[in-house]
Amino acid sequence: MANISLEGQWRKEGFGNIMEADFVVKNKSKYDVKDIEIECTHSANSGTKIDSNKRVAYEIFKANKNKKLKDFNMGFIHSQATSTSCSITDLVVING
Repeated sequence: MANISLEGQWRKEGFGNIMEADFVVKNKSKYDVKDIEIECTHSANSGTKIDSNKRVAYEIFKANKNKKLKDFNMGFIHSQATSTSCSITDLVVING
């Protein structure tokens, strides 16, 4: 997964209890992949890790391409979460 990365910005929606993000998945590998699992770990203002979310993006991510995931719903988020760190934790290789 070293050649597949995730960038993005997040926000709280739904009265401040739903996390939505605009992600860009950068697939710099020579393989198409699908069904990437994204995990976000949330921290409070004090820096304490207080929550996390996992969701799967059921999409195909072509080799050597970037793909945007706009308004991606990551589910409920702790009300005191002020920062988050997201990464790809799993995926399926289509060809290889």
